[in-house]
Amino acid sequence: MTIKSRLREIIADRNTTIYAVARDAGLNYATVHSLAGDRSRRVDLETIEKICAVLGITIGELFVHVNNEEPIAPPLR
Repeated sequence: MTIKSRLREIIADRNTTIYAVARDAGLNYATVHSLAGDRSRRVDLETIEKICAVLGITIGELFVHVNNEEPIAPPLR
């Protein structure tokens, strides 16, 4: 399983921008952009808390588990 960020989807649903979230949270644009693009491998809890506070969401709404296992093909006959 992999943890994926839903930040880009949430930002689009809220009709806001990565820039606005970064500004309102007092974070660097590149940090929020990286998380929105699901390219972050490590994020400070303080960063997550700030983003969640600005968007009025919980951490459970921001992240989701994704099953990334490849389906096993049936054997050839």
